[in-house]
Order: sequence, then structure tokens, then C-alpha cells
Amino acid sequence: MSQRVIKEKRLEYLLDRMKSEPMNNHQMADAICCDLKCAQKYITELRFKKKIYIEKYERRSGSYAVYYMAGNKPDAIRPEPISQVESNKRYKAKTARFTNFNEKLGNYKFVPRMDIAASWLRNPC
Repeated sequence: MSQRVIKEKRLEYLLDRMKSEPMNNHQMADAICCDLKCAQKYITELRFKKKIYIEKYERRSGSYAVYYMAGNKPDAIRPEPISQVESNKRYKAKTARFTNFNEKLGNYKFVPRMDIAASWLRNPC
């Protein structure tokens, strides 16, 4: 088969899958067995032809995952970024358990010990 036929079949397959469920670029790459760059090129082409639209944004560890659906509808509105104050609150909540752990240790002092395997470095023959 030629590259053009393979490309058309992949595009048709993606459109059929996206009619029933939204997909992000990682899911599209897995569905058509290619890498992310190739899947992103297919997304760009389908968006240019107005065959898919952005259905929703989902937050994943600071960034957004974009989910696409088949059809020619208006794109979902991109959410506002998290403010610095909210980011600081989340960071403090995440690290609060470690501060409690350090308080439990009290005034424990770290005492370095010599490595037995490397003792010959200090006492050459």
C-alpha cells in the first residue's frame, strides 16, 4: 500500500473512534500505532479540515491534556491558569507531612561514619 492510502485509513479510523469517545494525542498515537509527532500531524490536519474539535481540557500535573471529538463544533474554553497564591497553597499542603516528620525527629544529629569498603583509602599499605 502507498503512504497516502495508509494515511487515509488511519484518519478514517481515528474519526470513527472519536465519534463515540474523546481522545487525547497519546491515545490517538496508541490507536494508530505511531509516535506522538505523527499523531500530532494527524490532529493538525483534521483540525485544519474542521473534522475534529476540542471537547475538553483535563489538568494533568500542571499542564492540560486536550481531548478531541469528531465533528465541527466550537472548541471548549481553555481554563484559566492557576494563580501563584493557589500554587503556593498546594505546595504547602503537599509538603506539610514532611515538616511533621522532621518535628518528630527532634534534635537528631547526623553522624557520618566511615565506609568500611573504602577504608584502605585512608590507610594505604
